[in-house]
Amino acid sequence: MKRFLRWFWPPILVVCILAGLVFAGSEAVTHDVPLNLQSWRANATTNQDKRVGKSVAINDISTPELAKAQAAAPTQQKHYGMGELTIPKVHIDLSIYAVITNLTLATGVARYFPDRPMGQGNNVYAAHNMFGANILLGGISRLHNGDSISQTDFKKVYTYKVVYNRVVRMTETTVLNQTSERRITLIRCEGPRHSKFRRVVIGRLQKVAAYKPQRQAPHHLLRTSQRLTGVLAIGRVNRPLIVVLILLFIFLLALSWRGYYNDNRS
Repeated sequence: MKRFLRWFWPPILVVCILAGLVFAGSEAVTHDVPLNLQSWRANATTNQDKRVGKSVAINDISTPELAKAQAAAPTQQKHYGMGELTIPKVHIDLSIYAVITNLTLATGVARYFPDRPMGQGNNVYAAHNMFGANILLGGISRLHNGDSISQTDFKKVYTYKVVYNRVVRMTETTVLNQTSERRITLIRCEGPRHSKFRRVVIGRLQKVAAYKPQRQAPHHLLRTSQRLTGVLAIGRVNRPLIVVLILLFIFLLALSWRGYYNDNRS
């Protein structure tokens, strides 16, 4: 055993470094985001009137970008949070933000059209995506007709039933149009960075009910759907670094095996 460790400790060390990066990358995107729900509810009405000068496009994001956004989530939610989106079928529970920025798109869903009141016309919400990961709106691809989607402004709860789930080209913007039918439209990227395709889910309003606050509001908005595989997380941390470490591991493993084999022969 001592002889084995004497020759193979360099590749073992590289493996430990890789494992550490996997763990760090996974932890960066799977921890719970602390939110003050009482402040969220108190500011929701005021936040509905907020605007930004320039919106950003939805896109595929990396692990560092996601981790940075999640660190800012409590502040973003306090200043721009106007409601809550829940989809029980796929365990989605997200903040609805009044403005579209890279931070709001990476920690919840952002309102596309500020002039459309919640529960009226076509309410369109968008979120960033992480290719291959089940975060934010990643799970909406598993929705089927009849599944339930709810949104609330903490005054009323609007419940919708899914009637449409398709992948469309980003140029197909008719799904964004205002409608006389009261509906909700959810949009995210479909595919890797700079994808030209979008996943679109549309729900038709079924029920409106009074909002009933929870007796004990949770201290965290749980990201139970953000469980990434280690391989994905590490690949998003620093891809060039990962490639270098893998090549270094192969090189050191070859040297170690050669030394160990020659030592055994002697």
